[in-house]
Amino acid sequence: MDQAIVLSSGWHFVVLDSGGHGQPKALLDYAFNKPKPTRDDGVEVEPTPGQTDPEPQTQPKPKPKPKLADAGVPDTKEDGQGTSKGAVEKTVSTFKISNVGIRYENSELIIFLDIIAHLGPIEFALNGLGFGMKLNELKFDQIGRHIPSFHLQGMGIEYNQPPVLIAGMFKEVQNEDMKMYIGGVALSVLPYQFIAIGAYGEVRKPAFQHANETFDMASSNGHTFKTVFIFAKLNGPLIELEIATIGGITLGFGYNSTVQHPRIEDVPTFPFIANSGTPGSGDPLAVMQSLSDPIHGIVTPEDGSYWIAAGLEGKALEILDLSAVVILEFNPYVSLSIYARAQASMPPETPRIACFTYVELGIMAYVDFHQGQLRIEAQLSPNSFVMNPFCHLSGGFALCYWFGNSPYAGDFMFSIGGFHPAYKVPSHYPVPPRLAITWALSDMLMIRGEAYFAVTTKACMGGGMLTATFNMGLLSAYLTAHADFLMEFHPFFFMADIGITIGVEFDLEL
Repeated sequence: MDQAIVLSSGWHFVVLDSGGHGQPKALLDYAFNKPKPTRDDGVEVEPTPGQTDPEPQTQPKPKPKPKLADAGVPDTKEDGQGTSKGAVEKTVSTFKISNVGIRYENSELIIFLDIIAHLGPIEFALNGLGFGMKLNELKFDQIGRHIPSFHLQGMGIEYNQPPVLIAGMFKEVQNEDMKMYIGGVALSVLPYQFIAIGAYGEVRKPAFQHANETFDMASSNGHTFKTVFIFAKLNGPLIELEIATIGGITLGFGYNSTVQHPRIEDVPTFPFIANSGTPGSGDPLAVMQSLSDPIHGIVTPEDGSYWIAAGLEGKALEILDLSAVVILEFNPYVSLSIYARAQASMPPETPRIACFTYVELGIMAYVDFHQGQLRIEAQLSPNSFVMNPFCHLSGGFALCYWFGNSPYAGDFMFSIGGFHPAYKVPSHYPVPPRLAITWALSDMLMIRGEAYFAVTTKACMGGGMLTATFNMGLLSAYLTAHADFLMEFHPFFFMADIGITIGVEFDLEL
């Protein structure tokens, strides 16, 4: 007969949320000091972290990929079974608790909290605020005299009261494979805004990672590498020319670190070019975290990789706003990438909703000289429209060429709006979305037009489609017209498909 295990062997520390509605809810259950399972020959087997009743293992586990801890609630260490984490949204007066975590190490039980406190326009953030208790020293008859230990992974402060913004953050990130110090500051007094972020630390080399050893810089024995990066951005009127104004400058440098390249759809929000550190433009502490988070951040440690970045932001002809950054990376081979965000509106200096045309475009260009790839892409954002905010523009283009050491050397492609529906797109080709216009004329009438064109080393194609749908309760109608052409060169093949579909529906319940 199967038996359900309610509590596994060992000590349990459970965090409950009463919620004020009667039945408590368990946020997390942390088990520690579990007895080790044994094989038939009596040999103890290490349990897999996070597994309630692990099966015996006779082979050692592979070493994990280098992992750097999040800001706030830290990761596993030593004799605990990892850090149990639970998401919680609790607000008490001006305090907000966003995360809770528990960890057991060196006979000490520690509970961690991420806390945000508001005092008027000032926001304080305490990441990984921990309170620990040595269980081997605890006597229940003297529990009131026991002094807990305190831990703090990081802290931040923000004053956001336009036109003034001041923010700063500092955190220490440490686990079994690294120790890192990260800090940032943002200052804004309109029309000038400044943001700077930096990090320094030491990371264990992949060949010497040991998941169950505490990281110690003093005894690294050459098995580690040091990493550092600095990023700074200044916005404000800097240089005025006849047809353009330079309104921002960006600089960055990284030693033993790498920049995570965004996808084309994420370019407008890429922190190197996105609006950041300005009143009303978002949380500068969140911007700093997005840049410096060693797991999901834009900049992460990597041995033997170096990069420099420089960018400008400006306005041309009163209608075009452009922000661009160039990143040169040595890893150890040279690669060059350019990311840009362009915005154009007509008439100029008009609120977006009142514009006749508003276009927002993300652009990226990437060249890897060792792998032999040139890649240029651009894509309209969903915010783009013409004539009416309900008349949306969308789509993208891509240009690629492969050379040198690439297995696809000699191949190229150019596409605006994608490919023919019957064309088998090679796996190394990017597929831009259809160039389209979608207009909701009313609640009853919707019109959409699409177009595409592409040329490759083996084929040429183009086409378009127009659809109109009408829906008025019981009565609905639609019209679809399309034309698609495909020509392949070797061997020669040509296909054309043209069609019109019209339909009317009437639903009557009897």
